[in-house]
Amino acid sequence: KKDKALELYGKILASIPGQKDIVTKMETLAAGKNMNMFRTIESPEQGITEALFDTAQTLAQEYSDDSARVFAHMALLINPDMTKATVLLAQIATRHKRYAEAIEHYKSIAPGNELYMVARREAAGLL
Repeated sequence: KKDKALELYGKILASIPGQKDIVTKMETLAAGKNMNMFRTIESPEQGITEALFDTAQTLAQEYSDDSARVFAHMALLINPDMTKATVLLAQIATRHKRYAEAIEHYKSIAPGNELYMVARREAAGLL
């Protein structure tokens, strides 16, 4: 099961680079440590936001980018601090060669956020 999980996480990371949580999970699995597979949802808003983001991510993986953008924006409307939705919007913009839009998404990620440096590198690569 561990090898299968690592393989699946590798595929996710290949399709959406820079996902620190996926890298952490892969490192935890590879080290043989026990990991908590599920997060506790603390509020209905958090649950809805996660569901909207998951839908956006799935749609983006299937190249249904217009729909993915709608769901990502809805997630951000409920939780403006959901950085992974912002990164997804930047990745979709990049895929469509809308580099200025992608850079703006990356620049909106605040210093101190765990994805801040990844976002800065991605934005710099688009200049």
